[in-house]
Amino acid sequence: AEEIEPSAGELTADGCGSGAQAVKSTLGRGGTEKPLMTEFSRQAIRQSGYLRAGFADQYDAFRPSPPPILLEALSRYAGSSPLRRVVDLGSGTGLSTRAWAAKTDEVVGIEPNPEMRKAAELRTSQENVRYVEAFADRTGLESASADLVTCSQSFHWMERGPVLTEAARILRPGGVFA
Repeated sequence: AEEIEPSAGELTADGCGSGAQAVKSTLGRGGTEKPLMTEFSRQAIRQSGYLRAGFADQYDAFRPSPPPILLEALSRYAGSSPLRRVVDLGSGTGLSTRAWAAKTDEVVGIEPNPEMRKAAELRTSQENVRYVEAFADRTGLESASADLVTCSQSFHWMERGPVLTEAARILRPGGVFA
């Protein structure tokens, strides 16, 4: 697909990019434009301060870490021991992403905001954790490659239908979305 708008890493300060409808778009089948970030997400980001300079530096101070009992329960529900891959959609500064490092072979944080992703990378020392610049509804990950897909304190930023479709695509049979 051909990019016709700024990439996730090229969001403008107001979160709008240069397009009237989308921050990033691709040309789908038949040459129709398909937005990667919807108007819903653009408005939420614009109102939040998410792209404001310094936002990522203070973000973790006001977010709780996932409780260990939650990690244990989700690991059991996923039914794979040990977990091979956990994908954390809307990973932000990596607070919830890093929590999975000791429970899986690989953790992949999906985050479109370059400042949040940079903060995550700087705060992450675990070798099995990596971050990908992408939107939650188009991760670029292989189909059926994740045991568990999480969306920790980020689902409200996303269009539910496309994100759930992507989660179903990247989950292995019997995998869990939480």
